[in-house]
Amino acid sequence: MERRLEAARVAIVDDEAANVRVLERFLRLGGFHHVRSWTDPVVALEDLEREPADVVLLDLAMPVLDGYAVLARLRGRDGDGLRTPVVVLTADVTRDARDRALGLGASDFLTKPFDPTEIELRIRNILATRFLELDLLDQKASLEVQVRERTAALRESLERLRVLSAQRERLVRQLVTAQEEERRRVAADIHDDTIQTMVALGLRVELARRKATDPELQAELDRSLETVRTATRGLRELLFRLHPAVLDRDGLQAALRAEVGRRDEEESTPVVELTGAIREEPGLETRTTLFRIAQEAIGNARRHSGATSIAVHLAETDGGIELRVTDDGRGMDPDLARHPRHGHLGLVAMRERAELAGGRFSVTSHPGAGTTIEAWLPTGSAAAADDLDPTVEPPLR
Repeated sequence: MERRLEAARVAIVDDEAANVRVLERFLRLGGFHHVRSWTDPVVALEDLEREPADVVLLDLAMPVLDGYAVLARLRGRDGDGLRTPVVVLTADVTRDARDRALGLGASDFLTKPFDPTEIELRIRNILATRFLELDLLDQKASLEVQVRERTAALRESLERLRVLSAQRERLVRQLVTAQEEERRRVAADIHDDTIQTMVALGLRVELARRKATDPELQAELDRSLETVRTATRGLRELLFRLHPAVLDRDGLQAALRAEVGRRDEEESTPVVELTGAIREEPGLETRTTLFRIAQEAIGNARRHSGATSIAVHLAETDGGIELRVTDDGRGMDPDLARHPRHGHLGLVAMRERAELAGGRFSVTSHPGAGTTIEAWLPTGSAAAADDLDPTVEPPLR
């Protein structure tokens, strides 16, 4: 700051040459080395327009063009920028004179006769304030440049995220479509070939049983017929696992009801209950993803949790569909639930399905306190909102 003060440009405008010489001497003694002075205010205004000063010492009582007029012209040149500080030199200490000068934008007053210490201290304080204001303006300009650069970078990133979001959406569609088409193909082959073969085999075994007269042969054929029936039921179970036709035909809710009902018929425990509802069926990709997550979660609870009851809840929330599967089984380590280790492919697959579809997935579990699996997938407006602002995290309650 001291070097800046020594290099400050000080201007003196006073029609009295004696006053000018006194002020120049006092200022140089105070350490100011760049002092210019004028006794003609008109010439001073012209020169200051070409080369502005850091502070102007201005006499009020001057002929032709007094200090008030000079001050008004200086302020007219400032515009909306930082004002050049003007220190009024006057012997008129009346209130009217001070109010008029302050109203025109004067920064301070020096009364005649001058005191060298007062001149030095006042000029130093005024210049220090001006330099701080200039520094603030520079910082503001620098920040504005940084903001513009960051904004441009963010817009570019947003555009890239939009492109990636669109690519992700296409990938999900292609992935789900490919998986489901393969499932449909395998299911159709099983239905049209293997199951029909098993049905035919069952009929033949049953006809043979009716014709048999040997008790041992009859018993063997009964066992064979039951084996065929068990295998046929297993194939029909596999058909449902591969691709439940009800999912395409009647939608997500109907498919979940069929899944819950199928479990209840197959096992007395655990009891599976479906609650909640949605007003409109989501698109094929969303409904398929949600059904597969529910299917996997119910299967895990049934096979591994030791639960007596499983609750499946479906709801529309936050512009998407929320699926929650809760069991009262033995639970698991919370760290394992959040970060599945090798071998826990079901949890990994469910999370990947949800996140690939632009949604969220979470597992909450504690030993002895059961497990809750939650998945939220966007539908319609929520998916569109994600594309517009990829920084927004999809909500999950």
